[in-house]
Amino acid sequence: MTLVNSEWRRGKLDELGVEFVDGDRSARYPKRTEFVEQGVPFLNAESISSGRLDASKAKHLSPQKFDS
Repeated sequence: MTLVNSEWRRGKLDELGVEFVDGDRSARYPKRTEFVEQGVPFLNAESISSGRLDASKAKHLSPQKFDS
């Protein structure tokens, strides 16, 4: 497993304990204005390229928005 930075690890998803949840497309879905520069990664189809997650394309939510 490779460290990408101090908070991210690179490895197989099943080894990292990653859980994918089908997003809520209702009124709770984040608006463009609710994304922030740093925070909880928000992955969507744009974050996948050639069958791999591309963390550089991830958007981010504030911890407060993520928990709401």
